[in-house]
Amino acid sequence: MRETLQTVERMTGRTPPGLDNQTEFPAELHSLWRHYTALRRSRPVGIGVSPIPETEIRAYCANRRMRFEHWELEVLQQLDDLDRDKAKKQ
Repeated sequence: MRETLQTVERMTGRTPPGLDNQTEFPAELHSLWRHYTALRRSRPVGIGVSPIPETEIRAYCANRRMRFEHWELEVLQQLDDLDRDKAKKQ
């Protein structure tokens, strides 16, 4: 997204909204973010936004023959909490 906004800035000579004060996403978290965006699609559908079930995380890992470290599971849970809090406010 940042690269797209920077391209718009170069082409127009104006800084688009969203490029100002944008926090740089740590490169170390890119793969974890991709896992999270895949996992969030497995949330149960119902009233409100439910957390991603641990059973879905286990199945996700088993299907990919991978295992999350403890800190990665904590980050996934924090991302899920933030995402659900944001959805509640909308």
